[in-house]
Amino acid sequence: MKMTGFRKSGMAAAAAVLMAYGGSSLAGDHTTYFKAELSGLNMLPSIYTQAYGKMTTEIDPYGKYIYYKLYCEKMSDRVTAAHIHFAQKFSDGGPIAFLCGGPKPACPEYSGWVEGKIYASDIVGPEGQGIKPGDIKSAIAVMKKGLTYGNVHNASFPKGELRGQLHPVEESTRSTGRGM
Repeated sequence: MKMTGFRKSGMAAAAAVLMAYGGSSLAGDHTTYFKAELSGLNMLPSIYTQAYGKMTTEIDPYGKYIYYKLYCEKMSDRVTAAHIHFAQKFSDGGPIAFLCGGPKPACPEYSGWVEGKIYASDIVGPEGQGIKPGDIKSAIAVMKKGLTYGNVHNASFPKGELRGQLHPVEESTRSTGRGM
C-alpha cells in the first residue's frame, strides 16, 4: 500500500504528539528533585488553618536513599508525625515512610525543620497499594510519577493538618540550602 502525502504527514503529526507527551513522562524518569507547598487546604477534606510548610526531596542518583527537608510553621497542636504518602492529588493513600515521629527522631513541636534520609529499611509500605516494606525502588518510582505527597499530623488533626503533592523541579530552577 502506497502512502499518500496526507497520510505521511498525519503519521508524522501523531509521532510528534507521542514524542511530546510520551517523552515528557520519560523525562520524568530522570527527575531527582521534588518540591511541595504544604497547606491545610490541600487536605481531604480541606482544613482552614494558619499552619503552612514546605518540603523538598532529592533522590540519590544510585537509588539508595531519598534525602528530604521539611519545614512547618504555626501548627495548631504538637506535631506527632510526618510522612510521605502514596496517592494522586485528590486521593488519600498510605504512608511510604516517616520523616519524623515513629521510628524517626521527634518532630518539631509547632514549628521547625526536619531533614534526613530515607533508606530501604525506612520504607513501611503501603502494602495494600503494592509497595512492600523495604521496597525503595517502588517508592522512588511512584515519586517520579508524581504520586506522592507530604503530610504533617498532630493530635488535633490525626489525618494531617498540612499536605502537599510532591512535584518535579528542574535542577536549574531549584533553590538550595534551608531556604528551599
